[in-house]
Amino acid sequence: MNVFLSWSGETSRKAAIALRDWLPCVFNEVKPFVSSEDIRKGNRWLLEVSRELSVSNFGIICLTKDNLSAPWILFEAGALSKALAEANVCTLLLGSLRSIDVKGPLAGFQATLFEKEDFRKLVSSLNASAGDKKLVDGTLTKIFEKWWPDLETAVSSILKHDTKTTEGPIERSDRDILTELLELTRFLVRKSDSGSSSSESDRGFSDAREKLQKLLFLAINELPQLSAKTSAALQKIGIRNVGDLTTRSKEDLLLTELPVAAIDEIRDAVEAIGLSLGMRYNENIWPSQHVRTLPLRDIRHTLKNRKPT
Repeated sequence: MNVFLSWSGETSRKAAIALRDWLPCVFNEVKPFVSSEDIRKGNRWLLEVSRELSVSNFGIICLTKDNLSAPWILFEAGALSKALAEANVCTLLLGSLRSIDVKGPLAGFQATLFEKEDFRKLVSSLNASAGDKKLVDGTLTKIFEKWWPDLETAVSSILKHDTKTTEGPIERSDRDILTELLELTRFLVRKSDSGSSSSESDRGFSDAREKLQKLLFLAINELPQLSAKTSAALQKIGIRNVGDLTTRSKEDLLLTELPVAAIDEIRDAVEAIGLSLGMRYNENIWPSQHVRTLPLRDIRHTLKNRKPT
């Protein structure tokens, strides 16, 4: 049985890893997948994630207060719900998070509190999905009672060291927003270039695509990790936004008067938000010529007013 563990943010990732290590103690045949741990170096990350989403039998979405609207969580949740029956996808609420805090598309999944009796129900659901490998109830109860304290200790330790799980909503940094959303933009570009239309029909996916498209208008002088001097040099040669910059290859930039050190700085700044130089966008995502830009505050406004899917 393949179990996909969806996460976004450090606390969610650590909890997913703890669950990944714990599940085989209960189910011998289970194969948990956590993207940060189970993709070998050199493999194409997004392709591996897509493949695992397509072969999974069960999905667990690890939620914290600071990733409730994370685009990547929403994307993976949407992909899981399309590939699996709703009964085989659930959210795991960590820390002080409760069902009432979960809004939008994530609210449609069965929520599980990280508390012994509620988590026992999740384990029972996993067992029901195991087919002919299913454990009899008495055996499952004994195994759960034996191994639950280990998982409880591991996850409680993770939550104890992260005050964000017990405090109110946290304002995410500009870099967090750009990194997460532009990562998804990169995936959308590849999907568009491959000619796939299945995702286009999904309202939530299309809405995310529209929002992410606007991020390519981010003014170059608001790109994190880019110095004012380099930003000014780029504007001088007509590069005013992230979309225009990322369509230029390193070779293109070498043909300008930009020093090599500045080009290296540009490459690092672009890679820090999940993109790269020399990208090719489909025309419906990024038409060839753009002149306007958007300040980051307008992009924040766009994200805060995301339509429910």
